[in-house]
Order: sequence, then C-alpha cells, then structure tokens
Amino acid sequence: MSRSHLTLRPSRRAFTLVELLIVISIIALLIGITLPALSNARKAARDLKCMTNQRQISVGWSSYVAEWQFFPTEEKRVTTNDGRTLKVYDHHMWDWGGVDFFSHGTSAANTSSVVTPDRPVNPYIGSEENELGRAQIFQCPNDTGMHYSDLNFDRIVSQTEDWFEQATSAQDLRDTVYGTRGTSYRANDWIWAEPGNLTGFYVSGVVRKSKPADVGNPSRFILTFDAAGYAALRVSEETWDRYGGVQYGNWHGDRRYIVSFLDGSARRVNSYPGQGASKEWSFWMDEKLHQPKSFICAWGSYGTPRDLLPDR
Repeated sequence: MSRSHLTLRPSRRAFTLVELLIVISIIALLIGITLPALSNARKAARDLKCMTNQRQISVGWSSYVAEWQFFPTEEKRVTTNDGRTLKVYDHHMWDWGGVDFFSHGTSAANTSSVVTPDRPVNPYIGSEENELGRAQIFQCPNDTGMHYSDLNFDRIVSQTEDWFEQATSAQDLRDTVYGTRGTSYRANDWIWAEPGNLTGFYVSGVVRKSKPADVGNPSRFILTFDAAGYAALRVSEETWDRYGGVQYGNWHGDRRYIVSFLDGSARRVNSYPGQGASKEWSFWMDEKLHQPKSFICAWGSYGTPRDLLPDR
C-alpha cells in the first residue's frame, strides 16, 4: 500500500477531570441562579391569580348590589314565645358564593355543576358555560388552610374547630379553606352591622340588611379577603398568643393578604394589628363613626385591644 493512500486522523482528547468538574460547577451555578427566579415567578403568578379571582368576585358583588340595592342577606321568619312571627336577617360571611360539593354529592376534583345558585352572588360571577373555570374563581392557589399562631394549637382549623365545620364532602381538599367551605374567601362581617354600632351585631344580635349607599369610601371598604387573614389582618398583638392563638395563614407573605373592595378593585395589603381600619383599607362602612373606640370584629370582641373596648 502506498503512502498516498494513508489518511491521518487527528487524535481525540477526552475531558480531563478538572474540565469536567468545571462544567458541572457552571451547570450547578446556572441552576442555582435560575431556580429562585422560577420560584418567584410561580409565586407571583399565584398571587396574580388570587388577585384576579377577587377582582371578578368584587365585580360580581357590585352587579348584585346594583340589581338588588342591598348586600346579600338571608331573610328568615321566626316565631316568638308569644306566638308572633318576626322577620329577621342572617349574614352570608361564608356562603355568599362558592362551590357546594356536599349538596351535589361530588368531590373537589370534579367541580362540574357545583357552583350552586343557592349562594346569592354566584349568578353574578363567571360563566355558566364553563363551570370548572367558574369554580376555580373561588379558590386561592396559595390556600393551604388556616393554623393557630400559638404553637400549642397549631392545627388545621378545618379539622379541629367546631365553628368552621365540615361544610363539604371534598375530603381530598379538607386541609384547605376552599375544600372545607367551598371558597377561599370570607366576606367582611361588618357588612351586616349597623354603621357606627361600636359592637357590631355581637351585643344586640341584630344582623342588618345593609345598603351599599351606607359605605363612605368604596375604594377602601373591604368586601372579601383571604379567609386565613380574617383575624390576622386586624387582631391585636396581645391576642396573637392568647386564647389558643389567632387563626392565620400567610398565603401571600408575612401578614400580607389580598382583599377585594366595593369599587371593583383588588390588591395586596398589610395587616395593622388591633385596627379595624388603616391607611390602606377599612372594615367599617363609616370610619368616622367608629373612632376612636370600637370592636374590630362585628361578631365579637375577639382581638380588640382592651384599651379600645367600649364601655358596656
């Protein structure tokens, strides 16, 4: 064979151990840089979804009150001891809207045809042609249930508290507020209290059929909010570790919550312990009538600082 027919091939050099370690280090560094950014992006997307949910909910409430001229209130007939029949009202703090798994005998994984019209604001939220998408409006993506601030009572509220009850048969979501109540969002209890009544309906027991016209500033007046922030958003620091603690859930950051307002907006706000109103929001219809002393919860004295309790 002649030399002219020989082909010289360049030799292949493998990676050295040092080079391989350098490549692995670079890949690990890129992953370390990228993952937190992706995690933050997912968190921001979940927060945005919750805010979008509550904005749709706020518009639904606005549509309801525009048609009926009152906030959603249940009318009842009761018979007194002397035989008289009286008309009384009840609030819709939990059942203003949402999914009713129990009455339809289904599970949270199958939410078809469960946005019941029995909850008054439901017909004004979402489209009946897309029941699954409509049901998801009532679910905060960050809903992980509620816990106690007192470590000795740090248990899931939906499993332990009598007042919370097991309102649905959605066992696969029983640790979440949505799975237990059919909605992640609770309505403002002061909606059903007489404006300016310092103790809400805790002392009198009278639930009022209120009008949106009673609200002084719709852009500050809270309609609905993360259920896990219903107490933590406003209760005093002295209550945080008393009486078994405060039911809370930091779904959107440390003591930060997403709320909807009567003007159709929704935004993330900070908590202001011991206050029923802040520079960002108000639970009261007419703030001027509540200063400087008032309960911060319409249904009870829970969380109200002792020095702010009105004389009784």
